[in-house]
Amino acid sequence: MNTSPPPQPVPRSYRHLNRPRDIGAALAALRRSVGMTQAELAGRASVTRKWISEMENGKATAQIGVLCRVLGALDARLEIVHMPSRRPSLRGLVFGALEEPAP
Repeated sequence: MNTSPPPQPVPRSYRHLNRPRDIGAALAALRRSVGMTQAELAGRASVTRKWISEMENGKATAQIGVLCRVLGALDARLEIVHMPSRRPSLRGLVFGALEEPAP
């Protein structure tokens, strides 16, 4: 008997994953979208189901290498995108606006 949840549409991407809980929520959504249980993902990634649960709930001590195995088991990858910060200028401080950084 198959206890896997029914597959759901696979999200194309996730945005603004700035905190461990954001990453965990995105991975949980991806796992569910491919119809995999936590136990199945744990088996494919060679980790415990408890580790998957903690990661999905945003535990901040997850190891990078293990996270990479989990991503591999989900046929996913992690991308890091540089987002230049907006810095206040003297004009911005005087007029209450932020100037865009120079290209």
